[in-house]
Amino acid sequence: MAVKFQAPDAKDDRDRLHHFLDATHAFFDELIQEGKDGHGTALFVPDMAPLIQASWNDLAHQFQEVHRGVESEWGEKLDEAGLTGNQLALKLGVVERLHARYESMGGHNALERVLDAIGNLLDSIVKATRVGEALKEFKEAVKLSIAGAEE
Repeated sequence: MAVKFQAPDAKDDRDRLHHFLDATHAFFDELIQEGKDGHGTALFVPDMAPLIQASWNDLAHQFQEVHRGVESEWGEKLDEAGLTGNQLALKLGVVERLHARYESMGGHNALERVLDAIGNLLDSIVKATRVGEALKEFKEAVKLSIAGAEE
């Protein structure tokens, strides 16, 4: 997956958040469509894959709601949630690093770690904007559907 969570050409933190949301959408879309990592390892419990796909089809459009939430709540609320400046840079850096590790190594554990990092940022966005709760819950359901997660 050629997804990049950090936007080197972003003008400001608002652009960085919008880029993160777009990258997260692309990451989930590719992850769910492929169902395998770059090394060919199946990622999800087989009977969960169709449910994940159906759920994704139902809620992928909610990213637009979150984009609007970022715009409407831009300022103090996002700053208080750690979604600006160095706090945002740190969170995006963690996501990018763990995603790169997942890309190079593949595997269930690496995927769980990148999903946790994405979830951390999504949680901050949801708290600040009060939209996107279903996306956060979807991320958690995907994580719990990773093959081997129940071991």
